[in-house]
Amino acid sequence: VRDNVLYMTRFDPAGIALLAQPLRFGAPTGTPFEVSVDLGNSNGQAKRVVVRLFDVAGGSNAIACTFNVPAYMPLRTYTLRGKTNSNWAVVDANIFLEDNVQPDLMVDNWSVTYTPQFNPAVTECLPPAPPAEQNLITNGDFADGENGFFFLGDISHTVAEGVLKATRTNAGSFALAAQPI
Repeated sequence: VRDNVLYMTRFDPAGIALLAQPLRFGAPTGTPFEVSVDLGNSNGQAKRVVVRLFDVAGGSNAIACTFNVPAYMPLRTYTLRGKTNSNWAVVDANIFLEDNVQPDLMVDNWSVTYTPQFNPAVTECLPPAPPAEQNLITNGDFADGENGFFFLGDISHTVAEGVLKATRTNAGSFALAAQPI
């Protein structure tokens, strides 16, 4: 924890990184919940994160969303809305860092709320809206080399004097330079 923000890392690719909160109460069928959490990413590799409520006693009963947290994303609010599909004996909540061993997923302001004013027919996964009037490209001037970008296909790439030079190396295939935003 730094500056009241939890920094979470999955150290072993074969292991798991799980933040769990036992809520330890029951919920009848159709109970609507909203889970809200601020997630951020302190590194140049996007992270896939599962946010979920589930019935500990039922195992497979869950309300869950998978969110992609882009590289170098400051804390932004992600929201899950859903309702129980059966009587849940024991409700728990967790955040699961699914596929990344690079530091750090940032987590703050996690809440689970009973929300009778919402009655979603399906689970709603609401990522944050893009910030208004803000450049969404990180390192677009290439001052930090290729940081924040990824490359796929047959492509050679270098940065010199703040300019990306990318060349497709095989005319019969594809080349991609991209950045998740």
